[in-house]
Amino acid sequence: MVFRNSGESLQKMNGRAPKVYAAFVMLLISQAKGWRKENMFTQINNFITWFDGVVWGLPLIILILITGLLLTVRLGFLQVRHLGKALKFMVRNEEGGEGEVTSFGALCTALSATIGTGNIVGVAGAIAIGGPGAVGSFFISMKKGVSRGIFSNEAGLGTGSIAHACTDTKKPVKQGFFGIFEVFIDTIVICTLTALVILCSGVPIGYGEAAGAELTILGFTSTYGSWVSIFTAVAMCCFAFSTIIGWGLYGTRCIEFLFGTKINKPFMVLYSLVAIVGATMDLGLMWNIAETFNGLMAIPNLIAVFLLSGVVVKLVKEYFAGEGKGV
Repeated sequence: MVFRNSGESLQKMNGRAPKVYAAFVMLLISQAKGWRKENMFTQINNFITWFDGVVWGLPLIILILITGLLLTVRLGFLQVRHLGKALKFMVRNEEGGEGEVTSFGALCTALSATIGTGNIVGVAGAIAIGGPGAVGSFFISMKKGVSRGIFSNEAGLGTGSIAHACTDTKKPVKQGFFGIFEVFIDTIVICTLTALVILCSGVPIGYGEAAGAELTILGFTSTYGSWVSIFTAVAMCCFAFSTIIGWGLYGTRCIEFLFGTKINKPFMVLYSLVAIVGATMDLGLMWNIAETFNGLMAIPNLIAVFLLSGVVVKLVKEYFAGEGKGV
């Protein structure tokens, strides 16, 4: 809610968006000069791998740590002290707000975009790249662990807030508790269970290699037998479908903000086609593309969170001094 209201002033900058995209395309074209057809895939893969390394470099990792620590300290470890309130608010329904969906509906929307493919694929990828605890290569483990793990909870991307901003709650702080509960369920509970399945099953892990859902499925089948692969395949289809719908909503909202509602339908058609391409392309290249765009979303969002941290602290203090007192 706070980001939505604060972001309205950015609409004046929409006219610059095509110029930014044009500059990015020119960068790609400049890199493409001299490519031969037989080496085009390799060159594209190398460029995206390089660009992914630039985006997820040390500055972004430091930005994530500083922003997270800053808000945690300034809010007095709110996400730990008031986790019970998040659970309490889930069984209550607030009416009379300006949003389009209920708080619980927004929570389910945000979870649908992460639970399932985000956990199954993201956790497996993070373990395969960084290992369960690679002390000798701490920065590499942290970099890849964060970039892959972010698929499972979207913390820092700003995408979950798109769903939460549509709720009918009157208090943005109260809706924020749903966001806290979302990250807790998704990361602390489900991601931990997924990691334990992989690490405790004894399945061989190709550390340093790209990994996807097959690693998690292998962990289940090695423990419960081959029959569970049918269950996991059906579950993956359901989870993937809900993830596609959730991210489709996020993309539509963003493209509508930049170009207006007239571009929504063409975007959804393109989005559907890209989903097919993503399911059939090389796994390593797919990971690098997804990581790169996640990083490009995280950078401006984290900067905005950092700059608006004072507003967040002010709203939280006002809430607990008034309506939230004694809750």
